[in-house]
Amino acid sequence: MRKLYEQSEADQSRIVSLLLESGFEKSEVSPGVIDYEKKEFRDDKQQLVEEKHVLVGSIDVETGKVRLVSEARSKLNRLIAQGIDIQNNAPAYHFTKLNEIKPAMVKEATTNARIAANEFAADAGVKVGGIRDAQQGGFIIRDVGEEYGDTKSIEKEVRLVTTITFYLTD
Repeated sequence: MRKLYEQSEADQSRIVSLLLESGFEKSEVSPGVIDYEKKEFRDDKQQLVEEKHVLVGSIDVETGKVRLVSEARSKLNRLIAQGIDIQNNAPAYHFTKLNEIKPAMVKEATTNARIAANEFAADAGVKVGGIRDAQQGGFIIRDVGEEYGDTKSIEKEVRLVTTITFYLTD
């Protein structure tokens, strides 16, 4: 059992080293706890046929360096060929810069609403006045080309729905 733990810790160390060599910072790489699991296999008479001791660990990477992720995952796959049992899970990409783009998006939505209102007003033979009421809806973030979901793709689509009511004048 001790040898199994030592091997597991050595494997975890090799994986962490590879991630650091790939360009991630030590603060971005978080090795998890190594869990122990005992598996028993029995025959049809419930006689013990085989017993396995399994250790499972995890390593999480949380980074803003999303372009490094696919390269690092490819390198991790090479460790499989070296005998390390790795489950190289697909990454989850989260958009974290919403506050940086909010003002520009609200401005663009307001500008677009006024352009649309001017078109309607021109068709009706009236002019658009000031804003009577405005409501900002929530921001919707999703993977480009997807209707739902926002973690599979690096490329994101951010959408804002606003409702603006203008005064109309003759």
